[in-house]
Amino acid sequence: MELTEAEHQVDTVQEPIPDVIEPMPDEYYEALELLAHLIYAEVGDESEDSMWYAGSVVINRINHHEYPNNLYDVVYQRGQYEVTWNGGLYKETPSDIAYEVAAELLNSGSVLPEDVLYQAEFVQGSGVYEKIDNTYYCYK
Repeated sequence: MELTEAEHQVDTVQEPIPDVIEPMPDEYYEALELLAHLIYAEVGDESEDSMWYAGSVVINRINHHEYPNNLYDVVYQRGQYEVTWNGGLYKETPSDIAYEVAAELLNSGSVLPEDVLYQAEFVQGSGVYEKIDNTYYCYK
């Protein structure tokens, strides 16, 4: 079956969609790598909730006036994360889930109340927000 000339005619020409997807800056990927490594080094193969909480504590610290206001300085603040001085931070490759959690936290922020600033295998601060696996997440 042949098409008539009218069936070949196009009423409107759609303009091409502009290239609106811009690459993320290198700083974002560096932050993603650092946060994913920290999350994985801190909680390993524990629950995904532990990953969300450990990463959220970091984000909360960045946003709190008593801590540095950037990821690198919070992670490497003296005496805070043992994995930064015992070789554990880059010992293993983070899981895909650790990367996904890190990306979502960098893009959307913490899933914890802003005053949950501590995580440890013991209670500290002014009280426990929640205990997941072997870790207490505590208020300032």
